[in-house]
Amino acid sequence: MKTPFRMNVLELKGTPREIGRGHGEALRDEIARRLDIQRAGLFRRNGLKEEDLLNTVFNETGLLQTARKWAPELVEEIEGLAEGARLDFRLAFAIQLLDELGWLMALKQLDYSSLDESNCSTIGVPGNRNGVTVLAQNADMGKAVDGFGTILKITNTQSGCRSIIVTVPGVIGIYGLNDCAVGVCLNAMSLRLKKSTTGLGTIFVSRKILDQKSLSEASKFLSRVPHASGETYTVGGPGEIAAFECSPNSVRRFFPFGDMGPVYHTNHPLVNDDTEQIEEKFTNLPEEIVWQIRNGDQNTRIRAESLAQRLGDLSSGFGVETAKQVLSAHDSTKHPVCRHKRRDIDAMTNFCIIMELGRYPCMHVSSGPPCSSTFETFTF
Repeated sequence: MKTPFRMNVLELKGTPREIGRGHGEALRDEIARRLDIQRAGLFRRNGLKEEDLLNTVFNETGLLQTARKWAPELVEEIEGLAEGARLDFRLAFAIQLLDELGWLMALKQLDYSSLDESNCSTIGVPGNRNGVTVLAQNADMGKAVDGFGTILKITNTQSGCRSIIVTVPGVIGIYGLNDCAVGVCLNAMSLRLKKSTTGLGTIFVSRKILDQKSLSEASKFLSRVPHASGETYTVGGPGEIAAFECSPNSVRRFFPFGDMGPVYHTNHPLVNDDTEQIEEKFTNLPEEIVWQIRNGDQNTRIRAESLAQRLGDLSSGFGVETAKQVLSAHDSTKHPVCRHKRRDIDAMTNFCIIMELGRYPCMHVSSGPPCSSTFETFTF
């Protein structure tokens, strides 16, 4: 028997501030509970004070200034979220930095838990005979996110844009699609690519992609925006798909099967050479963190091999059921694409997202591993 769908579902309509305020008010308790879990993991483990973390973000980086320049409406949304959730704006902004907080703490030698490449798996196949592109991802965000999956159905009355977003309480968006059938999935690569404290955070980049009306517009945006973190943004539209490996000094497109073929990605760079040597950047690491890095490197490569093999073997049309099969893979028992909750490791598939990008864009979502969970469908 498959695990039933269990996620928060919010419909939000209004100006950016009204959207944020509605999010914060509706999920105030969930946001507080998730923050308590994060505090237990980060602050109590390392003796770090919350004020020290906020001072690092706001006094030692230009992340907020860059967000105000490139995405002022999203900063306004966060201001509304802070009001609705009754949070300090600084904290509300900081929890949007899903990738950046991790490497900031690692660089300051305060916390190394982010130095791990055993995260998400993404696939995309350009339009079939009906012109419908399939873009899909296993979102492997760890035990701290278990049970916090959230769907935001947003209508921005200022821009007229509508979007469906998969995220967690308090975060304005991670994965999603818009009513122009532009969708985006993310794969973190901050460990091996360079970083910038004056770039735009990944969550802001992802949400801005959903403001674009085509893959071509999204490609242009990704090429001109300053990136804070190493990240692959796999972007799809009707009849087309592209994976962009982005970092502060480089944006490279990955073509695993030629210009018009399918794409896949995990958590290590395949074409972007804006890299840095981990051994030089992070010195005197604890033994358990060295093991974590090596295990993560093996994990991301084995998952990529599984995706490449399965996409390379496609002999007929690709649809939602095929995407479920690929993302349900257990080709490696130690490093499967589809990961179940285990006592000995933090990594797990928190939700699976499958988008159909065509005339009638929609999203199929599970709140657990795709091989053992039911899916719900969301449309405009």
